[in-house]
Amino acid sequence: MVLKNEVVVKTENLWKIYKSGQLEYPALRGVSIEILRGEFAAIVGPSGSGKTTLLNLIGTLDSITRGEVYLNGTPVSKMKGNQLANFRNKTLGFVFQTYNLVPYLNVLENVELPLIASNIPRSKRHEKARKILEQLGLGEKLNKMPNELSGGEQQRVAIARALVNDPSLILADEPTGNLDSKTAQVVASILKNVCYSGVTVIMVTHNLEITKLCNRIIYLRDGVVEKEVVQN
Repeated sequence: MVLKNEVVVKTENLWKIYKSGQLEYPALRGVSIEILRGEFAAIVGPSGSGKTTLLNLIGTLDSITRGEVYLNGTPVSKMKGNQLANFRNKTLGFVFQTYNLVPYLNVLENVELPLIASNIPRSKRHEKARKILEQLGLGEKLNKMPNELSGGEQQRVAIARALVNDPSLILADEPTGNLDSKTAQVVASILKNVCYSGVTVIMVTHNLEITKLCNRIIYLRDGVVEKEVVQN
């Protein structure tokens, strides 16, 4: 559900070229897209099409060769060091295929991690993390360790961690890749529901079934946008 026609993510003639010796390998070739506030967008395409590269550039996890990424109107290439780190922590939430939970921290502590980086007091961290875990149906799992959870539960913890800092944008790289089809639908539905509060979600996926939940589907091939589909 798009709440307003506000552009949250804009890429402008975006190139990413990897070099090996004298050889150059273009992963992205002039990608220009716009994604609106509250949209659930999917980036799809065959392996090697540039999906994860595009997500990493939007997430400021890799450097741009040419072009620009604008997040909430801010050109990310202009930010460096602490400024970029602070912007990333306040603006972005990340969800990965492999969950990336810290194995020696319990569920509540894993979700609190981004709040520690934001210097939120301990009592407020506990309250905020607990509340969001309860919203995702994990209220009885707060003291469990990651290895005591199912794959779907671990991914819900990862989503809670991505949401706890109130980001305007969540980037999810194959978030259902390690899940069975039923659990994948549950996780995708959670991401869809996040958008109703005005958060934008961009998801890289090979699972075309879950793209039925998306507002926008961006098809990449050989580093270029092959087509875009906007659906209700």
